Amino acid sequence: MKSTPGTTARVLSIHAMLTFLAALPLALAKYPPLYDYYHWLYQGHILARLLPWGPSGTVLPPNLYQVQWAPVPNLGSILGIGLLNTVFSSPTAGRVFVVITVWVFSYGFARLVRTLQGQPTAVEFIGYVWAFGYFTYRGYLSFVLSLGIA
Repeated sequence: MKSTPGTTARVLSIHAMLTFLAALPLALAKYPPLYDYYHWLYQGHILARLLPWGPSGTVLPPNLYQVQWAPVPNLGSILGIGLLNTVFSSPTAGRVFVVITVWVFSYGFARLVRTLQGQPTAVEFIGYVWAFGYFTYRGYLSFVLSLGIA
C-alpha cells in the first residue's frame, strides 16, 4: 500500500493532534515532574544571558561566567533552552524545548517505522508514548533529542 496525498494529510493531522496532546500535560503542570529539568532551565537561563543578543536586565560579571564552546553530552538541552530563553521566559522556554524534543523523537520514530515497514501503519504513532518514558523523566532531554535526529 503506497501513501497517497489523502493518507499523508491524514497522517500529518494525526501527528499534529498527538503533538498537541503530548504538550498538554506540560502546559497544565505548574512544575513538570522531570528529574533534571530545572537544572537545564538554570543553565539555559545563564547561557541566554551570556549571548550578545540575549535578554537584557541581568548583567553577569564576565569574570565569573563565560561560554566555553566544547562538545559536552548535554549541549542540546543547554543550547536549545538557552536559545529559546532569548525569546521566552525560562519556564516557557523549557516547556517548549521538551515539546520540541518529544515531537522530534516521535517523528524520528515514525520515519524509522515507516521506512522499515514500507507503508503507513498505526505503529508509527507509538513514539509519542515512548517519548515521555524513562529518559525524558530522568532529564536526558539531549539524548532523547539525538535519538529522534538519528
